[in-house]
Amino acid sequence: GYSRFAPLYARLGITAVGADMSYDMAHLAAATHKRHSAEGWLCADILALPFPDSMFDSVLCIRLLHHRLSDAERQRILAELARVSRRFVIISFYQPTLLHALARHWRGGRGRLAMMTAARLRELAQASGLQVQRVQALLPFCHAQTFVVLSKIPPPHANLLPAEGQGLKAGGSEEKKR
Repeated sequence: GYSRFAPLYARLGITAVGADMSYDMAHLAAATHKRHSAEGWLCADILALPFPDSMFDSVLCIRLLHHRLSDAERQRILAELARVSRRFVIISFYQPTLLHALARHWRGGRGRLAMMTAARLRELAQASGLQVQRVQALLPFCHAQTFVVLSKIPPPHANLLPAEGQGLKAGGSEEKKR
């Protein structure tokens, strides 16, 4: 996208990297926010991001998942976001609401929005190695856009083996053999 959050990131001292599959959007972001020199923008495919595993502390993906009609694509997107994040993935999706549906009906078009229930999002997140930490609707009961904070699920048995040179820990204290 065009990185509408760039000024906020700069004020908070956050170094950010933006990506969009459209060269024009990446170029617009770079031109619009050139005073925030710590940030860079590039063209990239959301299904194959050009970053190593766990490169970012967190990843933000807003207003994309409602464009994808396939659950398989949504799961692949979530998995790729999880791959490049060390800890958190923050996303938005469109959850059906009665008022939003009525407004769209009165305007005479369904458009290309692909709604998803919170339960379905949880299933896709779980299958992508993520777990839901918080869900917050933009305007509850009125608008479909919903924000979600996801965290990476630790791999099984991730904390069972001690690090090299350390004894096993139980109950918060280290036991040593004599």
